[in-house]
Amino acid sequence: MASADELREAMRGALSPLRAAIEAAGADWERVPAPGGDSDDEENWSARQAAEHVIGADYAFARAVDGALGRDPVERPELTLPSAADALAALEDSAAALDASVAALTDAQLEVETRPGRSLGWLLELAGAHRLEHAAQIEALGSSG
Repeated sequence: MASADELREAMRGALSPLRAAIEAAGADWERVPAPGGDSDDEENWSARQAAEHVIGADYAFARAVDGALGRDPVERPELTLPSAADALAALEDSAAALDASVAALTDAQLEVETRPGRSLGWLLELAGAHRLEHAAQIEALGSSG
């Protein structure tokens, strides 16, 4: 497994593509790939829905880290992001919350379980991959319109 520093860096590095995708969404912010399709299907989310999800997930990851380490969990605000500009501001806040939760994480703590069979190391890997996954989703929405 990668070190805590490497996992933090990968997680932080995934912010740039996510920011770029949100910035580029522009006029496609509310467009869904299949109008009239199932809005609960992640594959049919608009850029707004994907952004609200991934930003909310940053808080969920932070809360899981805090809980696994016996700390008071960070507050998760209600997210309503009517524009890409709102999403970018919210992303900065969620990224700061997650960053604060993992800032002092040691290599030894990567083995602490967040739930049975899932460690903090796994969670940090997931956080970075999750950002990249939804960055690609949002980017694809803009390029398919």
